[in-house]
Amino acid sequence: IDRLAREGALFENVISTAPWTIPAHGSMFTGLYPFQHQATWETLRLKAGIPTIFDIFTERGYAALAVSANSLIVSPYSMFGKKTKILGQAVNNDPDVSSFAKDFDYRNTDSQSIAGCIIRYLDEHPQNAPQIMYLNFYDLHAKYKAREPFYSRFVNAAQDKTLKAIGDFYTLHFKEMNDELEVTPEMISALRASYTARLAMIDSDIGRVFEK
Repeated sequence: IDRLAREGALFENVISTAPWTIPAHGSMFTGLYPFQHQATWETLRLKAGIPTIFDIFTERGYAALAVSANSLIVSPYSMFGKKTKILGQAVNNDPDVSSFAKDFDYRNTDSQSIAGCIIRYLDEHPQNAPQIMYLNFYDLHAKYKAREPFYSRFVNAAQDKTLKAIGDFYTLHFKEMNDELEVTPEMISALRASYTARLAMIDSDIGRVFEK
């Protein structure tokens, strides 16, 4: 990720246009505010006729690929423009894409699968055109756990015990809001360790894509 920041375009002051997936991605892909592109919970899609960054690039000869663990993003009314191949889900009976749907569960996958899917596709479909690719790594969401060796590298035995006692991270926030639970320094330490382990895991898988 640091290499991406050094060699790419780095935005040091970024504020999301929305606190959840669809309107925020609509803004990233179009440069518009949610009230303009109208991708909301009611619509789950961009307003008709609005071009995305993928449309702009494919019109100029780029090949566009996308792979995501988020089912909202790779839904049939996709936000990726007209020519983007969405790996992991059969779209419009595209034979290049449908073969990946057999062993890729976009609803419950991890960074290793995301990176592996894009690498496998590039191995099987050599590209002559420049690429624009969207990779959505989902593992920083609370339901995931880092695989080894990342988990043990950052989470010690006491933190592991605390994490198991917490159980579902997602409900922790609501329990705290409802005064059902006091979040302790030990919990915060364990949650940070788990987060760091998952971030290191994603970082490694992004490295695999860079090497490819």
